Amino acid sequence: MLEKKEFHFVENPFALEKSENAELIEELKNSLKENIIHHKYVVDIYTGMPEHNNYLNKKYKINKENAENALKNQDYFRYIDSHELPYKLAPLCAVFEKADVDDKIKAELLTYTWVLVENPSVNMKHWIKLFKYFAEKNELLMTEQELEFFNNLSEEITVYRGADSIEGISWTLCKEKAEWFAKRYNKNGKIFAKTVKKNDCLCYLNDRKEEEIIYFDKV
Repeated sequence: MLEKKEFHFVENPFALEKSENAELIEELKNSLKENIIHHKYVVDIYTGMPEHNNYLNKKYKINKENAENALKNQDYFRYIDSHELPYKLAPLCAVFEKADVDDKIKAELLTYTWVLVENPSVNMKHWIKLFKYFAEKNELLMTEQELEFFNNLSEEITVYRGADSIEGISWTLCKEKAEWFAKRYNKNGKIFAKTVKKNDCLCYLNDRKEEEIIYFDKV
């Protein structure tokens, strides 16, 4: 017979002191959709349990403080990191609007955030605008190795896209990787392929070993 075990909340770095109020912070309450909190500083399930409220409150306070301090100190990578994945585009756009931020930093922030987010198609027009900012200076988007690889590509290349729709700017030189994207999350996506001119492609990104090509087509 298996021994019966009791389950307890594991102590975590976000836990508040017991003397703290275990009521959920009002701003998080207002972000509650069904049983999920959707907030720029907290995306998490809501249980209503005091111990978990402590965790959510502390996470909110830490991320909010980190974001405010990072913006004040011009630590833009930390500023973006302080936001939850679905909300990283807004702080990125805010940095782009700052005239005193160097274009190289903007490029690094763009590619850094791009590889983090999931389902960018939801805000595709904004991503396109950010990438097109570098249309005449695309070398800033790539590392030295990526730029060398991109420059050595043939004048015409075949790119692939694994998705529900052909509409999108993210393509790959690797057909197997496109197949993986088409099938991930148990989806039955399609594999799209096209031959394009290298000059119509913005850049080559390989930080995630996906051989990604940013290609606009007619968008």
